[in-house]
Amino acid sequence: MLDNKKNITYNKSMKSRNYPTDKGEPMLEKKGKYIFGVCKVGEKGQIVIPKEARDMYQIKPGDSLLMVGDSKGIAMIKTEVFSDLAEQVLKDD
Repeated sequence: MLDNKKNITYNKSMKSRNYPTDKGEPMLEKKGKYIFGVCKVGEKGQIVIPKEARDMYQIKPGDSLLMVGDSKGIAMIKTEVFSDLAEQVLKDD
């Protein structure tokens, strides 16, 4: 389903209370940006990355993620992706 006013694609199986879908797709998508759901922080500071995000970005047990942030919030990126980008930026041409 498409909300033409905002150009947002809603997953057809999205439930009314905004729980993650059961089809391995993000809850919301707009121009290559995604909302996968809500993560709760456990007593030890651990979070569970939604399955849809793990599948899309091929995150497997044991993978390392780089945590980055600014004044607006935090984000994670696989360290191998970040390393590849850093090498390209620092590469001598």
